Amino acid sequence: MSLRKKILAGFITCSAILLIIAFFSFKNTRSFTETNKWVNHTHEVLYEFEQTLQGSVDAQAGAWGYIVTGQEIYLAPFTAAEKNIFEHIRQVKDLTRDNPVQQKRIDTLEGFLTRHLNALDQRVEARRKNFESAKALIETGEGLNTQNAIRRIIGEAQKEEEKLLVERKSISEADTRNFNLIFTALLTLILLILIVVYYIISANLRALQKAEQEIKALNTDLSNNILKLHASNAELESFSYSVSHDLKAPLRVLNIFSQMLEEEHSHNLKGEALDLLKQIRSSATKMGVLINSLLELSLLGRKELKKSPVNMTELVENVLSDLQTDTPGKTQVHTDSLLPASADPSLLRQVWINLIGNAIKYSSNKENPTIEIGCRQSGNEVIYHVKDNGAGFNMKYADQLFGVFKRLHSYSEFEGNGIGLALVHRIITRHGGKVWAEAKEDEGATFYFSLPVGN
Repeated sequence: MSLRKKILAGFITCSAILLIIAFFSFKNTRSFTETNKWVNHTHEVLYEFEQTLQGSVDAQAGAWGYIVTGQEIYLAPFTAAEKNIFEHIRQVKDLTRDNPVQQKRIDTLEGFLTRHLNALDQRVEARRKNFESAKALIETGEGLNTQNAIRRIIGEAQKEEEKLLVERKSISEADTRNFNLIFTALLTLILLILIVVYYIISANLRALQKAEQEIKALNTDLSNNILKLHASNAELESFSYSVSHDLKAPLRVLNIFSQMLEEEHSHNLKGEALDLLKQIRSSATKMGVLINSLLELSLLGRKELKKSPVNMTELVENVLSDLQTDTPGKTQVHTDSLLPASADPSLLRQVWINLIGNAIKYSSNKENPTIEIGCRQSGNEVIYHVKDNGAGFNMKYADQLFGVFKRLHSYSEFEGNGIGLALVHRIITRHGGKVWAEAKEDEGATFYFSLPVGN
């Protein structure tokens, strides 16, 4: 897995964990809010029960104060409690509507409160007549029993609510603990992932630094090797030039002497000796052509490129005009409009001469030799081509085409010295382009070369 994918995986994992934390946080917050709502609800229920009990006690205290003293001022708490007590009952009944057990208790409590308040009303009315009548009613003990029943019912209801309160608080605390555990575990996991990502990045950075150092060392070695290669090439070119130049003198002498021998002593030579002498002269001539080609190839490496805008269509037309004498009359040449280039005109002329000359030569044995010249732009380069329907070649030998003295056809089939395509390759390479070919045996070949746009 690449460094980018590892970091992306770590980021996605951390993001997923953060989403899980957010989910549990939201869930815990909702649970906490819901629990708090129920806790507050329980406190409200307990408050309403407490107020109900307090109202019952206040009503009884006010009634008894009036009975004992006969003063109307003691009836104020009684009257107020009697007015408010059933409002508290209504409130607590509404708050506990989801609890059937509490609803049943409240119904029973409401009955006892009604009886209790009615009994107090009777005692108050009896006291208005005389103390003895009220005293007799009190001594029955009915009011005390009713008040005790009220206290008992309210006490049971309060215990029920306190039990629910404890349960709800316990659930809330358990949820909080669980959330804290999950939160801590997930944060720890994120921290571990970040540590792992950090070490991965650190390791990759160290590897990158090491690779950069190795690349620098390789670049240094490469620069040194390039300098050595340039020196070797310069030495080789100088050697080739010297050898080719030095070979021309004895070869010229050989050619002159053989010519003199043929002209002045041919009458003394037999037929076979004369043929051998002609073969010597022919071989010397071929050797001279070959040496000139080698000199041209050697000089090409020394020649400075002089680039200028080149009208390719005009250049190809001039080349075709120059090659007209070597072109069989039956050969058809089709030339498209060619895109211009920035190149050394004289060297580019040599490229077209070699490529078009080869197309003419290798298609000369066909009944209807045809040559097509065209170009197309591909990205930042222009690709030119010369296509013929001639002898072609086997593509498995294509890598040998542009080597010096490399020929895919025998000299008896087609004349040549194996230098032309090597010259094409060197010229195009020096211009920053490429050269290649496609072919089928006996179906023709297409030679391509590319030049950078605006180079």
